[in-house]
Amino acid sequence: MELSGWDIDLRSVYGWFSWRKRSRFHWRESLFESPDRSCGLLFFAIGEVGVNKQVARIALFRDKTAPRRAWHSGRTLFWFEGPAEPVIFSADGRTAIVWEFLQGWGGTLGSRQRVLDLQARRLLPF
Repeated sequence: MELSGWDIDLRSVYGWFSWRKRSRFHWRESLFESPDRSCGLLFFAIGEVGVNKQVARIALFRDKTAPRRAWHSGRTLFWFEGPAEPVIFSADGRTAIVWEFLQGWGGTLGSRQRVLDLQARRLLPF
């Protein structure tokens, strides 16, 4: 599927089990490019957890001409629509700030800022 000029195989991003759920739960995707256009951060399986509150998983891709996945958030969810913009890239394009989705007791929703090191392909505490 083409997302902002990135031709990404969404089936492989979701995996077989989640891909089957995609249409049933009306999940969607959105891609954000780093300022230097060297990588794309794909928010996928975007779904609502409350009114105007959406969460998603994240996958990092490199090389727009032949995208290859460099990192995947696994089961960890991040805010897509919630306390702030879904992602803020540093001016040099080396890091991105994202907000991890936290769900507490009694249904309380929260967030924790995290830094995604785009070069080292790992998530760091803020």
